[in-house]
Amino acid sequence: MTDAVAVKSGTVRFTLDGQPVEAPQGTTILEAARSRGVYIPTLCYLEKLLPIGSCRICSVEVAGVDGPVMSCATPALEDMAVTTKSDSLAEYRRQMMQFILVNHPVDCPICERSGECSLQDRSFEFNASWQAFKTEDYKKKPVIDWAALRYDKNLCIMCERCVKICREVQGFNALEIDGTGYGAKINTVTRQKLDCDFCGQCLSVCPVGAISSAIILSARSWEIKKVKSICPHCGVGCSYHMDLKLGKIVRISSDDNIGINNGNLCVRGRFGFEAFHSDERIKTPLALKGVKHEPVSWDQAISEVVEKLKETKQKHGPNSVAVLASENLTNEDAYMLQKVMRAGFGVNHIDTMSNMINSDVNAQMFDNYGASSPITSYDEIGKAGSFLFFGCDAANENPVIANMVRMAMRDKGTPLFVANSRDTSDFFPGPDSMMRYEYGTEAYLAASLIKAVTDMETGGLNPDSAADRVDDTAGLVKSAEFINVEDAAKVTGVDFEAIRETAIAFASRGAPLIFIGKEIHDHHRSAEIVRAISNLANLAGGKALIYREHCNSQGTN
Repeated sequence: MTDAVAVKSGTVRFTLDGQPVEAPQGTTILEAARSRGVYIPTLCYLEKLLPIGSCRICSVEVAGVDGPVMSCATPALEDMAVTTKSDSLAEYRRQMMQFILVNHPVDCPICERSGECSLQDRSFEFNASWQAFKTEDYKKKPVIDWAALRYDKNLCIMCERCVKICREVQGFNALEIDGTGYGAKINTVTRQKLDCDFCGQCLSVCPVGAISSAIILSARSWEIKKVKSICPHCGVGCSYHMDLKLGKIVRISSDDNIGINNGNLCVRGRFGFEAFHSDERIKTPLALKGVKHEPVSWDQAISEVVEKLKETKQKHGPNSVAVLASENLTNEDAYMLQKVMRAGFGVNHIDTMSNMINSDVNAQMFDNYGASSPITSYDEIGKAGSFLFFGCDAANENPVIANMVRMAMRDKGTPLFVANSRDTSDFFPGPDSMMRYEYGTEAYLAASLIKAVTDMETGGLNPDSAADRVDDTAGLVKSAEFINVEDAAKVTGVDFEAIRETAIAFASRGAPLIFIGKEIHDHHRSAEIVRAISNLANLAGGKALIYREHCNSQGTN
């Protein structure tokens, strides 16, 4: 999506291969064609990135325009006549492929991408079986080792996908194009070794084998069976594929069209699979005999655990036994665990790690909100009028959610505000306003934002609509009457203008989405702070989303 097509309002009517088409104003020719099921080949294009236009394979003919135009970057206009297939276009696309293939080595038999390579597919499609162009004195370049990743300049077609996704989606700006012409290559911005979080986004979007993982792929594409699954590493629930060979995971891949994560994965999700098959994993129960753990059968282990629990309970009473449950358990397993302990052993001390750290965030939140504790759909990210990271280090705590926010900021111009006691300035692009508060003043800051929103002369609090979202709207507004926002700014250490700018955005743009981070989750006054933040979100017509650390923290707690 270019600046010319960023805002879509109204419709345009044009013809596509002689057929009438109606599309939202600002839609590119390629987007319109795909929505109608009309095939236009692409190589560098990726839907979640702004148009790149480096390969020119998607070029089409437009009546009245000299030469082909790139459909990925050209908005459809009223009365435009577009042709997607012709002999001249076929020849043009074949020549573009020949340019791309000038120095590309014929290493397909040993390339990791063989069988799933976009360059192979397009070369076959356009019958680029012979080469009309050549360069002189070309020498093969050595593969560059970037630690967890490797870059092979010889295979690179300079599509720029890796550069764009690192900047636009990941917000890291680690890569750039170095040089011009056939001497151009992908390089790190610093010209030193790659220094990033190694999320592997660049690896995932490379259409050839130019960027590869240091984890050598031990399978060919035709040997791989893809199994859809959900990443177990955190509470987001990213969809991905486990690529299996003979029942063993050899790679994690993703699909932009499946799941809530739009194909994005973090470093743990993409590269953490080796732990699944680690030799250090416990494969059978172990019993401590003397000073050494020795393998025992499941029957023996279960019998011994039951006997020990009974013995301890009989000797010291039911309060002497407690169970610490993993937040990675499914709801069904967690239910069965507590059922066995309560009904079978008469033990009621069952807890999770987050409750051990801070019981308020779960127990009191449930008392206050019941089943409607601050959770919401990730679809709300695209609908939000503004974002507030409250106690969040988004780029590090939850990089995939940060990606979703970053894409909404890019595509819709949604403003971002940050409230934190720590410096979280590494989030790119930077926030519209930063509220750096003194630790311990979080609830006061949220209350001052409520007061600032209600003080807006236009577009502020609508008590009638707010009453549908908050039980005691009048009481909440009344409690905020005694807050002086300027005094609150001094106490919290936050600049008054930053509070005011945030309140204006909440009041004027509507539907804010507030992300509640780990700093709030682990706070000794977490329930009070979360209640204040939730009231702020509800009064402004928005939603609050609390980060969860483990894959089923919400269910088990």
